[in-house]
Amino acid sequence: MAALLDTDTGTPVTLTTSFDAVGSQAPHLEIHGAECTLVLPDPNFHDGHVLHRAYGSRSWDTLPPAPISGPSSRGLGVLDLANALREAREPRCSARRAERVVHLIDAIVRTAELHIPTPSAAPAHIPITR
Repeated sequence: MAALLDTDTGTPVTLTTSFDAVGSQAPHLEIHGAECTLVLPDPNFHDGHVLHRAYGSRSWDTLPPAPISGPSSRGLGVLDLANALREAREPRCSARRAERVVHLIDAIVRTAELHIPTPSAAPAHIPITR
């Protein structure tokens, strides 16, 4: 599925997703901007290298890993929620943020369901004449 999104800043975003491929060499997440491209590792495991390629460069640089304090695996959201309750602060993954994500996904799916096929410029059968 592909979607063209507009951000609050007016920056266009093209989102392309696929979960039905048998295999792929594509990265898990690739972000293209005007000044660089970032390639992020598998978000399910919270490890791996982040690659950076600046505009005009012919090579990729590996960015240094961000410092992580504590465990780095699934369940971090629950741990952050518990800490946020204890510290009386907003959790990083709040219900408000989750609602925005669900709303966005729902809007993309509903829009895709409204797809109206456009007719081809050429007829389905072109007779061969001599």
